[in-house]
Amino acid sequence: MMKIDIQNAFNETQLETLLYGMETQLVPMQTQLYLCGLIQAQNCRETASYNLVQGNNLSSLCFSYAIQPILEELRKKYRISCYADDIIIEIGQDTEKDVIQFATNLFSKYGFTINEKKCFSTANDNVITFDGINVSSTENDPRLHTSKKLIQTADEIYSLVEQLLERGLGRSQTLGIFLVSLIPKINWALRIEDYVEETIKDYNKIDEVMAQTFYMITNPRQFSEEDFMGEKRQVTIQNFINIMSAPLNRNGFNCILPGRNFEAAQKINAEQLQYKDLFIQLKEHNEQQNHATLITNMDSFAAQVLHKYHDLTNMEHYVRL
Repeated sequence: MMKIDIQNAFNETQLETLLYGMETQLVPMQTQLYLCGLIQAQNCRETASYNLVQGNNLSSLCFSYAIQPILEELRKKYRISCYADDIIIEIGQDTEKDVIQFATNLFSKYGFTINEKKCFSTANDNVITFDGINVSSTENDPRLHTSKKLIQTADEIYSLVEQLLERGLGRSQTLGIFLVSLIPKINWALRIEDYVEETIKDYNKIDEVMAQTFYMITNPRQFSEEDFMGEKRQVTIQNFINIMSAPLNRNGFNCILPGRNFEAAQKINAEQLQYKDLFIQLKEHNEQQNHATLITNMDSFAAQVLHKYHDLTNMEHYVRL
């Protein structure tokens, strides 16, 4: 696997690239105008072009929109994992030089520069870092401990969502942040994780935390904290995992959860179908599953939250990294 470094990623993101990225992802026009206006307001009036500002809370979101068309082209040739400007590529049969050259040509079309000196691979027992976690190709692979670290990440996600709600952020907006920005922080390991019995247990625990977080956001009144205790706990957890994993056309949210999708990911990775991204195949797998016991009788308030989220985002096309 190889980590690709984009030189001055945020600073090199041009307004035209961001606009194209948002248009291809059907971002609502009101959101496009807001983000572009914000970028223009942050730049000097004498500046010839408008780029993203380092340190701004919305810069990561804008950058993710901007590079989405690039990632879609990249996925046609390689399997990749990406979180903001953190990108790793499964090299396959190509050489490191081939991967760097392909990435350089592709990113340059959109105004980005690949810093070849900072591109590293796991070849020759090297270790690369993705989202703060080390990945290598040695027998004592640190990625076997990824699940332990991601349990902590899941707990941090729960705490963050709790804080957002306490500070008055709307439920539909919080749900959007949770599904688009937070779940990708715990499901990317499906691309690289090896089969270990303890690992499966860890990822099932992560699914449980995500289900409880989803419950906290939607807050359907026919459920209470007591439903997450004792004999009711597993049934309640499974209900919420089902609705999170179900496709949008079945009133679900198309989420890729590491516990629920672990075995399917193992099988797909073993087949190594380079022409189709792992998460696209997992979503197809989820569409074929029996999503019985979906929460179809959620109270009207929770239903409005979910409905409003679908209306606001129109995110069926959104790729979870």
